[in-house]
Amino acid sequence: MKKRLSWLVQACDELELHVDREFTVTLDGKHVIHAVARVRDLGAEKGMLMVSDYDEVKAHLAQITKAGYGFSVLDKPSPLEEYDLERYAQMFRDCGWSGVESQRPQWM
Repeated sequence: MKKRLSWLVQACDELELHVDREFTVTLDGKHVIHAVARVRDLGAEKGMLMVSDYDEVKAHLAQITKAGYGFSVLDKPSPLEEYDLERYAQMFRDCGWSGVESQRPQWM
């Protein structure tokens, strides 16, 4: 997962997106989600939570949305997989821009 997280951070840096590593959010005052990262201005008002396991969020989908977040699961890369900036850019496009419209990156 470290490789995938470092690639995510690298892609955010190259594409001028803001990423918060090891982001934690508490839902309804009791359910804690430990995301490997949050990418601001994507997917929902408070950004996209990047999690390593769908099981961590599956029981809390409505609460995640209600709290103003989207989420995406970062799968473990295959041994032969290499960093591909365009693949990350496409993933970010699929999430959608949720930030201030005048700050939307041109590549988006």
